[in-house]
Amino acid sequence: MTYLLGIKVTDGGTPELTATTTVRVDVTLVNSNSPAFSSFFFPNFFPTPVAENTAAGTVITTEIATDADYGSYGTLTFSYTVSPTSDLFVYDGTTGQLTLARPPDFETDDPQYEIIVTVEDGGGLTTTATFTVPITPENDNTPYFDNGQYIAQMFESDTAGTEIVTMLTADADGDNTTTTIFTGNSLGKFQLKTGTDTTTSPVVELATTIDLSTDPSSYTLVLQAVDRDTAGLTGSTTINVIVTDTNTAPTIADATFTINEDAGIGDTVGTVQATDPDSGTDGELTYTTSVSPSAGDSLFVYDTSSGGIEVIGALDFETLTQYIMTIIVQDGASASATASVTINIGDVNDVAPSFDQTLYQVSINEDENVGTNVVTFVMTDSEGTGSITFDFVKGNGAGKFRLNSSAVEINSVINIDSPDLDDVHYTLVVKAMDGGTPELTSTATVEVEINPVNENPDFSALTTPFISQVQESDAIGTTIATLTAVDNDYGTQGELTYSLGYVTVPTTQVLTLDPDTAVLKVATALDYETQDKVYRVTVTATDGGGGSAIFTATVSIMDVNDNTPVFNPATYTASINEATAAVSRSYQNYCTSFLNR
Repeated sequence: MTYLLGIKVTDGGTPELTATTTVRVDVTLVNSNSPAFSSFFFPNFFPTPVAENTAAGTVITTEIATDADYGSYGTLTFSYTVSPTSDLFVYDGTTGQLTLARPPDFETDDPQYEIIVTVEDGGGLTTTATFTVPITPENDNTPYFDNGQYIAQMFESDTAGTEIVTMLTADADGDNTTTTIFTGNSLGKFQLKTGTDTTTSPVVELATTIDLSTDPSSYTLVLQAVDRDTAGLTGSTTINVIVTDTNTAPTIADATFTINEDAGIGDTVGTVQATDPDSGTDGELTYTTSVSPSAGDSLFVYDTSSGGIEVIGALDFETLTQYIMTIIVQDGASASATASVTINIGDVNDVAPSFDQTLYQVSINEDENVGTNVVTFVMTDSEGTGSITFDFVKGNGAGKFRLNSSAVEINSVINIDSPDLDDVHYTLVVKAMDGGTPELTSTATVEVEINPVNENPDFSALTTPFISQVQESDAIGTTIATLTAVDNDYGTQGELTYSLGYVTVPTTQVLTLDPDTAVLKVATALDYETQDKVYRVTVTATDGGGGSAIFTATVSIMDVNDNTPVFNPATYTASINEATAAVSRSYQNYCTSFLNR
């Protein structure tokens, strides 16, 4: 590159003088800038993954690079390396365009490739960038079996679950496969075995037994393997199954039956049927039976046509409760089977439970606590059919008693201290139930006599201290007080008698007490001036049972003005002077003293 510069010089004089010249500058190129990839590409660009089977010539990416130098130094060329080495790519060194040389194959090519791109300018400066091209799989391979056809042989005697053939399936895409029996299994005789790896090693097994007397002897099964899902690619194989006839031994199962001892002749105990899947003579059966103990041979018979065991004799539970019948069945090929049949004899409930007594007579005190045992039954039940339970039939309407297992107990307090309270005699009828079928019952009578319990009388109704007053002028028989006691007992035990006593014995017995009514009265004439003025009495109440109580009372005799004053002596003689002004003091004082006595 060349630059031409025009230059003028001025001297600054007067007049000012100037001169001009031309300068030519030639610039020599220097390679000063390395090429650079665009920011979109550099340093690690990840193009879209490439699906396998993408067509050859498809552009994967175009690298964009620039160089700030001019001329040949700014001219760029591209080169690349692929790791791992592959013929899959074609690279245009001029344009930086990466294309597919052939369609990729996920199963044979590597899953991804690392592309290292180098850009070089005209002066030899380079820049490198790396990116990865992943190859993604496509479902382009059909699943397949390890054999296009299988031949399997089985026996008629094979049981359900017998394995017929084991196969291998695969898919080059690496997909899991789902195997189904596509056709040939309309009878449902075969199935894919569960619990095995059905994706790679499916197993065909027998679903149900095959009976050549009714079922085909050969089957052609078409199996289909589908990859990914039902819309995926499919592969198929054929299994030819040949069934070989074999003699199958007869079968007969053990059994247990129960028949009641009252069964009649000809009644059926139960049915035990032998089976043989073979046809022809191989399926013809013969039977042999025996009963243990041998006495059972006269009680039971086996009907070979129906398989029923019938009663031919009288059964008795009390004689023997169990018999064992052995049944041996043999087919025409001499294969046999044995069944052991247990025959239990059921007890018939025909004996009712029994009380040890039909009448129980007991007595209890009225003050017994709730829960006290009144009577306990001793029971017998020869049948032993079950647990005996009890219930009241009558006599317990007031709910005074209850049943606890085999005992009668007091359920609530019994009070006989008043005629309008509880009874003194109860007649209970109790029913015993054996729980058998049919349920049998019996009854017993319990007579309960309630004994009264004597309770002592008391004077709780009277106030204490008890003080009464009587005038000395009150006549004999005057009521002073009624000192009755209280007794909660009923009948003779509640009958009270009273007696009178004194805390301190008086000089004169002036009081009397009615022994029946407890009325305290005046017994003799009272005189405040000559008798005791205060009496402390005791009243004893005694009931018919000997119980007693004592009450103390105080009776005060009150003074009454019942005495006329008198002169003593009755005649007085005195001499006084006619000039005396008043009666002598000595006579006056005597009179006053007497009056105040």
